[in-house]
Amino acid sequence: MTHDIFVSYSTQDKLFADALVHRLEKAGYRCWYAPRDIAAGVPWPQAISQVIREVPLMLLIFSESSNRSDEISRELALASSNKRIVLPVRIENVQPGIGLEYHLADRHWLDVHGLEEDAAINRVLEGLERYAHIFAGARPRWAVQRYFTGGIPISAGVRPSEASAQAAAAPSPDAPAEKKAFGWRVASFLLILLAVAITFLVWQGRTRVASQDAAPALAPHATVFTGNNGVNIAVVPTADGKAALLRVQGINHSIDNVVFLAEKADDGRRTNFGITLDGRYWLLVWSENASSDIRAALPGIRDEMILSYDEKASRALNLALLAQAYEKQKQEGVQARLARFDKDKAMARAEARIKEADDDASRACGMTVKTTVNWGSINEDQMKRLGQDIGGFCATVADSARRICAGNDSDKFRGWLAGNASITCQFGDKLTLDAQDGRIVFTTAESKPNQDDFVWQYLRAQ
Repeated sequence: MTHDIFVSYSTQDKLFADALVHRLEKAGYRCWYAPRDIAAGVPWPQAISQVIREVPLMLLIFSESSNRSDEISRELALASSNKRIVLPVRIENVQPGIGLEYHLADRHWLDVHGLEEDAAINRVLEGLERYAHIFAGARPRWAVQRYFTGGIPISAGVRPSEASAQAAAAPSPDAPAEKKAFGWRVASFLLILLAVAITFLVWQGRTRVASQDAAPALAPHATVFTGNNGVNIAVVPTADGKAALLRVQGINHSIDNVVFLAEKADDGRRTNFGITLDGRYWLLVWSENASSDIRAALPGIRDEMILSYDEKASRALNLALLAQAYEKQKQEGVQARLARFDKDKAMARAEARIKEADDDASRACGMTVKTTVNWGSINEDQMKRLGQDIGGFCATVADSARRICAGNDSDKFRGWLAGNASITCQFGDKLTLDAQDGRIVFTTAESKPNQDDFVWQYLRAQ
């Protein structure tokens, strides 16, 4: 990996982006910054796609201009599909539109609007400190938190063997004499062994249904975490260590109280547990391998949630009942319904984004601008891959029309648009735009770069 941060920005914010990149690189961060870092002869989308797959963090300079950029919407979609950290830096007092809201809903934001440039950049540098561990290279595999392994809790940079030695050497604050402390430790250790043995026997002796709905064999330990506003998350690893039963309680969302079989993945920097939700991978809980941080990204909650280990709840969790709940919900198809891609919902979100652009263009141009999507031109794979981002592609013409009407000397364009205010958007292999029989026909292609500029130049020429 040759870069730490991919800087995403609108060309209208380039002055601030230049200053920010200069300060970041002066502070030691390795930034990838277009067009500076695009090699000669390499297509723009290819270069950006490659770097997003390689860098750990995407820093988005968020403004009114970037909020309406289809290019940035595609960059966010790619960052989400590659499970990259996205840090939005808000430089103007604007909320994300429907086109970007999906990708930014669960992100931690840095608000710097209203600050002088130096103060704003200082705030960004402070905000990046929380991600410092991801820029330091691969972490030792033994630094994984005990929360997901059931082992001895360890600190960053301390091997388990060292942690055990430190724990043994630490004085007991409550024992009046070393003998008494030793006796209590032995007794506590035996009780823990007994509890573990009983739990293991209960687990080992459970009668399981020989069907695809049966819960997998579980490890004989569980962890419960608590977060803000009464949220609690139970994590029970499977016996083979490849997955975990995971349950979230206390949120206003359809996943509340559903038990999922979460996929486990370790990328060297953190241990991740994710599920499939609405046709997409959703990273729910992760442990930073180099620190004690346990975090969650919950649907319907905008910011990451820092979690705390709840020892009492962990001991009280009934593994058998959790496994039974998973089996019952799976038989009823609960997890499958939540995982299934909701085509109608994705279409509704895309239509809402397009209507927002149409309404803005109608107000700016003084006439009714209406975009219609040719849904038959979009195949099932594209629907799943792009989802509501389809709205960003198809809103391009209305967005450009609004910008032209808002400028000076737009009378000629308004006269032309009055006879072509109906827009048809369709997907194809080539990027084309033409006016036919009083209607603008826009053929967009997801792999083509600079679509905003293409449409802008066409409309300006009318």
